[in-house]
Amino acid sequence: MYLINRLRALVRDDRGQDLIEYALLAALIALASVLAIQAAGTQVNNVWNAIVGGALPLIMAIALTGLEFLVGAVQAYVFAVLTCMYLNDAIHPSH
Repeated sequence: MYLINRLRALVRDDRGQDLIEYALLAALIALASVLAIQAAGTQVNNVWNAIVGGALPLIMAIALTGLEFLVGAVQAYVFAVLTCMYLNDAIHPSH
């Protein structure tokens, strides 16, 4: 009889349920956090791949084209200065 009363008291005792509920709630929050971070990581990876795959080559192509125009402008300037110097020496010989 003592054993049956003890089992009934154990079944009726609800003091430990709070701990179990908090543990389940913490596990659910942890699972949701992991899934959210995993989904966000996938989206961030997709955005990075889009930038590297799409925008970066475009930016590099624009930068290299600008560099080619700059080199062409410097060459044209040097050619114009040297031509003017040659024509000046040809028209006005100093020696």
